Amino acid sequence: MGMKFRLKETRLKYKKKQPEVASALGIGVPMYSMIENGQREINGTKLVKLARFYGCSVDELLGTGSWDEGE
Repeated sequence: MGMKFRLKETRLKYKKKQPEVASALGIGVPMYSMIENGQREINGTKLVKLARFYGCSVDELLGTGSWDEGE
């Protein structure tokens, strides 16, 4: 099983729905849901796309960076 990052928390923070995020990544909702739940791995390219989509750092998505609610 893949590693679970802070993908769901970030998605909720930015008030996005799974279909919006999946579309931004060019994948289907079931695949994104599996990534978000740690059942599938996400590659580096898609992680960078997500960071750009949200306007945050990859570290924030990984759970290793700052998590400032005031950003």
